[in-house]
Amino acid sequence: MKKPLPEIEYLRKILRYEPDAGKLFWLHRDDVFALFNARLAGKEAFTIIDRDGYSASRICGKFLLAHRVIWAIVYGSWPAHCIDHINGIKADNRLSNLREATQSENGCNRPAPKHNIRGIKGVSWNNRDGKWHVRITKHGCCKHIGYFDNITDAAAAYAKAATELHGKFANQGAQP
Repeated sequence: MKKPLPEIEYLRKILRYEPDAGKLFWLHRDDVFALFNARLAGKEAFTIIDRDGYSASRICGKFLLAHRVIWAIVYGSWPAHCIDHINGIKADNRLSNLREATQSENGCNRPAPKHNIRGIKGVSWNNRDGKWHVRITKHGCCKHIGYFDNITDAAAAYAKAATELHGKFANQGAQP
């Protein structure tokens, strides 16, 4: 059985959020955890980095991600969907860098995959045709944009398609 999420009011009693720094800190408290808390009060919370690179911690037996806790503390409810890091930096939990997004919108803001040797999202070399192939994905569907003789034109075509299709969640990735 899954543990329920902690009450937001409880989180507000044990954590302090600094929006400009994007960090959570433990507050001093007088409760059953007072001894444990005495050595942590005032220190940064959520210092564990999970396997995906997000700041995390365990509260009330539940493993929580810092950006989701921050959203809950600031807005008074748990996010219905994903929380997107606008600049793509998972450790940057400043409020100005966080926005609620669907899973599809969050995927639109991903950078080029690490195995993409050119570092240009949506662009790959097609050996058969000897051209750069451009495609883009939205809601799990891949759309063919075209073939291009040079990488600069291919990157520009992806950037244009991303802006049109992904809107404010567009991440054009690196440019040549």
